[in-house]
Amino acid sequence: KLRRNMLDIIQRNRELEAKEKFSEEINYLHRRVMALLQIVSEKMEENASLRHIVMSQYYALFRVANLEEEVKQLEKLTWYRDEAEAERKHLMDALAKMKKERDYLEDLVTVNEGENNRLALMLNETREELAQLKARRWWHIFSDLFRSIGRLATPA
Repeated sequence: KLRRNMLDIIQRNRELEAKEKFSEEINYLHRRVMALLQIVSEKMEENASLRHIVMSQYYALFRVANLEEEVKQLEKLTWYRDEAEAERKHLMDALAKMKKERDYLEDLVTVNEGENNRLALMLNETREELAQLKARRWWHIFSDLFRSIGRLATPA
């Protein structure tokens, strides 16, 4: 009986020691599990953040095609604007040439009007002279001839 009691005491001591040992190990494992759960939680937050970034990048990349199309349209508009500007310059040059030609024609018209006035006066004088010549009689020719000879013969 004593032996059995002794064995029971030894058995209890071993169980208590084992219980203490396993209790410490369980506490250590518990702390380790808590740390791992915290790390897992952090990793999940990082994954969620990365998912958000990936989705943002996906939508941004999805929009790149639309933005490229807009850039092409803007380049076309720029090309149209450049073409319109070149055409405007061409038209302005043509307008400047037309203004020079108009000024030249105005000067030419002014000169022609002056020449027409001079010629009109000459025509009127010639008509008056012709009318005078038609009004003369045949003998006036001889008297005019003698008068002009007289003027030539007379030294001034």
